[in-house]
Amino acid sequence: MTVRKTENVTILKPITRRLDREGAIGCTNKLQSIIKSGIDRILLDLSEILYIDTRGLGFIIEAMEAVEGIGEISICCPNGRVHEFLQLTKMDNILRIFPNQTTALSTMAA
Repeated sequence: MTVRKTENVTILKPITRRLDREGAIGCTNKLQSIIKSGIDRILLDLSEILYIDTRGLGFIIEAMEAVEGIGEISICCPNGRVHEFLQLTKMDNILRIFPNQTTALSTMAA
């Protein structure tokens, strides 16, 4: 997972193509250490993710729970199938999903 910090938001971008059991484990470990370091405004860039399953969804839910009440998790750049999965599971009702980083960062910074 790559990590890029802006003024107000930390952008996390998984380097795997699949956010499944194996991909989610590595992402979860990295995310937990980032949150423990005090970072609580996170943008997950899913532009490289081609496949997501329930374990990947679990990773996103764990991230939301970890910053609940103290910060924010948003998603940007989900491709067609990943975006469809997020809509099917109603994740678009409980977190913000943006089409690109620029829109996400300007909205999250406000």
